[in-house]
Amino acid sequence: MIAAIQGTLFHDGRDHVVVMAAGVGYKLFCPPTVTGQLGDVLTLHTTLVVREDSMTLFGFNTDSERDLFELLLTISGVGPKVALSILSTLSHDALRNAVVADYTDINSDVIDSLVALGYSIVEAQTAVQALPPDAPADLEERLRLALQYFA
Repeated sequence: MIAAIQGTLFHDGRDHVVVMAAGVGYKLFCPPTVTGQLGDVLTLHTTLVVREDSMTLFGFNTDSERDLFELLLTISGVGPKVALSILSTLSHDALRNAVVADYTDINSDVIDSLVALGYSIVEAQTAVQALPPDAPADLEERLRLALQYFA
């Protein structure tokens, strides 16, 4: 695996850069935050994605940006290009808030469902707070787990 690359910015494309290092030009796909003037020395944290028909290098300014990219790749249906688009569109904080908001919406749906089944709001909130941190994100499974709290 290529973990990082340092070299001279040779080309700055719309969705990629070419970095010259030791006489070799490396094409790295990257978010728009990776910028510079031609001739600047860049140090990029990288991820090499190996597919059946290609080996593609992705570059990032920070370790945390690369780690978030790799985390996005673990989501079913999210490939490197989609993960890069997400990083290009949302800041780290906005992405983190979107994930938290999604869980908040799901939890409020679980609370609403429990109240509709006759539990008090306090009981419903207590059951949701008792859900394990690794509880699935789908409503039905979270509701099933919350109902187990009352068993």
